[in-house]
Amino acid sequence: MACVPRPVPEGNAGFIEYYRSHCACCDAQGPRFACSRCSKAHYCNAEHQTADWPRHKGECKRWAQIPRPEVLPPPGLPANIIAQHEAVLKWREGSLDETLTAAEGGNADAQFALHQRFLFGMGAPKDFRKAMVYLRKASDKGQASAQTNLAAYLKDGEVVPKNLNEALRLFMLAAGQGLPDAQYELGIIYENGQGVDKNIEEAIRYYRLAANADDEEAKAALARLGRPFVNTRDRSRTRKRKQRKTRKN
Repeated sequence: MACVPRPVPEGNAGFIEYYRSHCACCDAQGPRFACSRCSKAHYCNAEHQTADWPRHKGECKRWAQIPRPEVLPPPGLPANIIAQHEAVLKWREGSLDETLTAAEGGNADAQFALHQRFLFGMGAPKDFRKAMVYLRKASDKGQASAQTNLAAYLKDGEVVPKNLNEALRLFMLAAGQGLPDAQYELGIIYENGQGVDKNIEEAIRYYRLAANADDEEAKAALARLGRPFVNTRDRSRTRKRKQRKTRKN
């Protein structure tokens, strides 16, 4: 079956609240169960969830992977991205007033933390419009996760007007900082030719970058394209160790 276009409700409740009270596929009220991975999207039945998965999987991944204090970052994540994640955690778990003050002072990590707090009601009232305001501010300041989240919305065109060129630009900026989610999204874009010429080799390059940071979906994409995953970072470290050992001898 084909799912209906997803309406975006007016007002502060936003689409997250709408998801909880309407089937994400058919838009019927009173859905029976939630997506087990992200717990945000709700469905009438398993058939509707399966039909909606191609549309939902990107947002599901973003929502399910919101950094939590007890979860260690992937081993291949660059130090700058780890630092951003740790800063977002600090501002998200701390005082709302302090986070607001930091965000209004131009702190990009505090701005992205406010986006999450207002979007999901994490120590703050749920307010979709405010969430999007702070997401854009954080993206403009160069916060990689904010750039990736905003790019995904622009690519989908369901909660903001669709803009593939701007989505591609933001994904590129975040991928350049080493964020595996953005690298994986670029792999999808080049594999499917979404707003760009289809380029499988470029898709594979981005999938490999994401897979190096232990992104399981990127590894699966490489396997699907017949290019087994090889951790180039580990291979580079091994080569450097051998070179140092040779020089010593």
